[in-house]
Amino acid sequence: MKRIVGWGVGVVYLVLSFTVFSFASAGRADGHGEIGFWYSVVATFLLIAAIGAFIGTWIHTQPKTSDAAH
Repeated sequence: MKRIVGWGVGVVYLVLSFTVFSFASAGRADGHGEIGFWYSVVATFLLIAAIGAFIGTWIHTQPKTSDAAH
């Protein structure tokens, strides 16, 4: 169940990131460079959050083999 929720959160952040990147592209195309820049910054943070959700889900849902290494 944790894996499904983690992947779902990652996918939601990924979709939001690409949506905001498209807003940034539209802002630049309309001649508003500052809007394009700041939307790109927000989209980058969302992309980092998506990658973090995927990696965190993968790390925390692996079966434990032994606690001897900790």
